[in-house]
Amino acid sequence: MNLYNELYNAWKNETTQDEIQTLANDFYIRLSNYTRKLTKESLKADQRTTRGLLIKKEEEYVKKIVSELISSRYEKIEKELSSTKLVIDLKNLTDEEKKISEISTSRKEAYLSFLDQIIFKDTEKNKKETRKQEKMIVRIIKDATETKKYKNSHYGPLKSEDVVSLPKSIATKMIADGSAEEIQVDQ
Repeated sequence: MNLYNELYNAWKNETTQDEIQTLANDFYIRLSNYTRKLTKESLKADQRTTRGLLIKKEEEYVKKIVSELISSRYEKIEKELSSTKLVIDLKNLTDEEKKISEISTSRKEAYLSFLDQIIFKDTEKNKKETRKQEKMIVRIIKDATETKKYKNSHYGPLKSEDVVSLPKSIATKMIADGSAEEIQVDQ
């Protein structure tokens, strides 16, 4: 399949589906090479000829759908990160998008930390002690498709092999029903 068709299909799938769609890991690299080549061809082509006009139209259309594809994927990543999920599923992200999600996650953590300091005004020591007492680190054994709720926060859905920090009340219930196991962390 040529890259134009691959781009079109990726754009079509991404803009019609709610979940982020899988792209080849080297998709953006190949796409970048393709758009540069297309721009060079467009600059060289005589705009008075049919071929020149077609290349120019292709370039304009490609830029439009690339922009919409990237915007759609970025919005889905941001939506995923701003949701109440503890972890983001990275399997459908390219390497470049994984870096964006890491930056966004760090930004989100910084924001939540700032918010925590403003609202609760705890000292660092009190916050650490409170978190140690209220949280447990567990490995999920069975998928938990239901969202768990604790003190106005939602956790999940959780997938098998996820390692997460959960409120002790949720973690102990999940351990008791065999859907998670506690991970001991040396202090």
